[in-house]
Amino acid sequence: MSLDIGSLHREHPNLYNFKSIKVLKSFLEKYKLLKHLSLKGVQLNIVLLFEIFKGVIANPYIEYLDVGSMEIEDDFQHSFGELLSHSGVTKLSLANCSFKGSNTKLFFESLTKKSRLEKLILRGVNFGDFLFMEFLDCLSKNTTIQKIDLSQISFSDDAKNLLFRVLHSGVI
Repeated sequence: MSLDIGSLHREHPNLYNFKSIKVLKSFLEKYKLLKHLSLKGVQLNIVLLFEIFKGVIANPYIEYLDVGSMEIEDDFQHSFGELLSHSGVTKLSLANCSFKGSNTKLFFESLTKKSRLEKLILRGVNFGDFLFMEFLDCLSKNTTIQKIDLSQISFSDDAKNLLFRVLHSGVI
């Protein structure tokens, strides 16, 4: 079963407050049939997002988390990666996300170190060369990710060469 919070958020943007998020967290913790949670496009403050992610961590049955089209702010990046690294999520979509601030490398390090991620969707993420190369450096240390969607991303020649070396090393 899947739950699409993103579409609810687009239809009812004022629906989410601390009380409703606590109810959602409780649902996420207890509902064992839930395999896919979509937060695509949801823009909530960090406190409310943390409550949702606590529910994701508590439910080992949630395998696929879609946080596409989110703006992942600096103060949330490292914590987000750490939270995911303690969850049962094996597939993560960050499609069309934007990363703001200087903690993005910490985010990718935490995702690639401890996580159970097998598939990572980065379609359309505008990294820029420096950030993409930092991501590839983190990826080269990963042992679980088997598939990465890098479609709709443009790369410089240096980034392409580094990507080729990482892929050739057999990491993914």
